[in-house]
Amino acid sequence: MKRILLWMMLLLCLLAFTGCQESGNPVPTETPAGNEGESEKPVSQPSEASQMPQDADHSLPDYECAGTYYKLEVTPVVYDVEAIMEYLMPGIDRSRAQSDEWGRYSMEIDNVTYTWGSFTEDSGFHNFDYHKNVPDLSRIPTEQEARAYSDDFIRYMGYKVAEDPKFEERENGPCSIYYYFEYEGVPILGNFSYNMGNDEFAQGEYIEVAIDGGGVLKVGMTHLYDVAAVLEEYPDEELISRDQLADIINLKREASIASSEDWDPGHEYGFRTDEIELIYIPAQENDKWVFLPAFRVRYSDLKDGEVRSEAGVMLIDALSGYVYY
Repeated sequence: MKRILLWMMLLLCLLAFTGCQESGNPVPTETPAGNEGESEKPVSQPSEASQMPQDADHSLPDYECAGTYYKLEVTPVVYDVEAIMEYLMPGIDRSRAQSDEWGRYSMEIDNVTYTWGSFTEDSGFHNFDYHKNVPDLSRIPTEQEARAYSDDFIRYMGYKVAEDPKFEERENGPCSIYYYFEYEGVPILGNFSYNMGNDEFAQGEYIEVAIDGGGVLKVGMTHLYDVAAVLEEYPDEELISRDQLADIINLKREASIASSEDWDPGHEYGFRTDEIELIYIPAQENDKWVFLPAFRVRYSDLKDGEVRSEAGVMLIDALSGYVYY
């Protein structure tokens, strides 16, 4: 009898010992966030993480950011229309030209209507436009010929433009050359506009010269500025860092992808940062126009690792990190 009781006591102790082991902390079955692995998520509950490729490369390309940058007060350029027209229509009596309610002039010569004039937008900046309504398509000029025509006009007007103007070819038609500007070697926003807030837009400055078989077909000068004063100086260490810039870009692009109406749970979506450049952008402060340093970010959207759309642009304030739309 004693032997039976002894065996029963041993069995109870063994069961108690096993129960203590099972009631302790279990071995984790998921990798905690922040470790190399990723926690599994149900397929029926898509999230931002499941939309983005897990191995996406969000590293930034190299960009130049060194020296001192500025807040610049700028004023609109006032165009010398007579001087411009003496170049574009030399020796032609323009006194019989008709003007419209916007102050633009037009006249017809040999069944071709020439239109020109300077007009002011709500922003207070002046634009200049000259064009012929019928292009000369008797021959298509080469890029070298087109650049020779347009460069001669820029030299005549005395504009100091940035190097390497953009050449845009059109199939069986006139081509255009776009000229942009710099301040102390830093590019200024060109043929692009953005929302400053409250649906108020700022337009970059540029000159377009279109060339046909007979020479200059069109001249457009948009939002040209003169620098009036240096208001503030910013050493490069006061600008947002590379890591901060990367965080801003990643946050904005991932949020945009997560909220996209085109999202399909059967695919992986992502983006690639293609180019970063520090530039000056026009902005309005206390009824004044100023230039501010900003990062121009060009990116491509990806679908299953392949580019699905290119040439997206973000403008990010280089001091505050604010993203313009």
